[in-house]
Amino acid sequence: MCIRDRHYTFPGITGSTDMHTLSGTFSTRLSKMWEFSGSAGAIRVESNFIESVPLNPVVAELLGVSSGLAVLYNKQYVPGFSGRLSATFRKGVFYLTGGRSITPGNGLFLTTEMTSAALGYSYTGLRHWSLTAQALYDHGTSLGNILGIYGDASGGLTVSRDIIKSVHFLAGADARRYLSPSFTLYNRTVYDAHIGLGWTPGNVPLRLW
Repeated sequence: MCIRDRHYTFPGITGSTDMHTLSGTFSTRLSKMWEFSGSAGAIRVESNFIESVPLNPVVAELLGVSSGLAVLYNKQYVPGFSGRLSATFRKGVFYLTGGRSITPGNGLFLTTEMTSAALGYSYTGLRHWSLTAQALYDHGTSLGNILGIYGDASGGLTVSRDIIKSVHFLAGADARRYLSPSFTLYNRTVYDAHIGLGWTPGNVPLRLW
C-alpha cells in the first residue's frame, strides 16, 4: 500500500492542483515467458485556477470594463490504475500497458484525467542491432484552466546499434495524431525524426521500452 501527495504549479498561470493518492501494487510471473504487474487505487484531486469571465452588461457599463476574475475550484475523486503485461522471448520483448491517472497536462491543457494504452515489440536478434516498434493512445479530460476532451494516437520505430561497449547509436521516426472533439483546430498530425546516443550496461543492444 502506498500513499502519495503531489502539488502541481504552472508558470505564468495563477492556479495549482493538489493530489492525494492511495494505491496498492501487484506483480506476478504467469509463466516462464509472461509477467504481469499492476496497481490500483483512488485519487483525490483539488484544483484552483483564476480565469477571466465576461461581466453582466449593466455592471460592465457602470465599471467601464468588460470582464472580471473568477476562481474556478474543482474537487473530485478519480480511480487510478495501471497494468503491464510483458513476454520475454529469446530474441525480443513484447509488452502491453494501460492505465488511468492524473497528469499535469501538456502545456496547453493543464491538470488532466488521462487514460493511456500502449503496445510494442523490441527485437534484439541481430548481433549489433535492436529494433523497437510501438503504438500509443491517450484520451484525456482537462480539469484545469481549459475544460475539454483531448488526446492523441501515435506510432513509431526506433533503431539502435552498439558502437562501443555500453554506447549505442539511436535513430527513429514517429507520427502523432492530436485529437479533440471539443476543439477542432487541435486536430492535426505531426511527424518527428530523431538521432542520438544512448548508454546501457551489458553487451546486448539497447532495448527501448
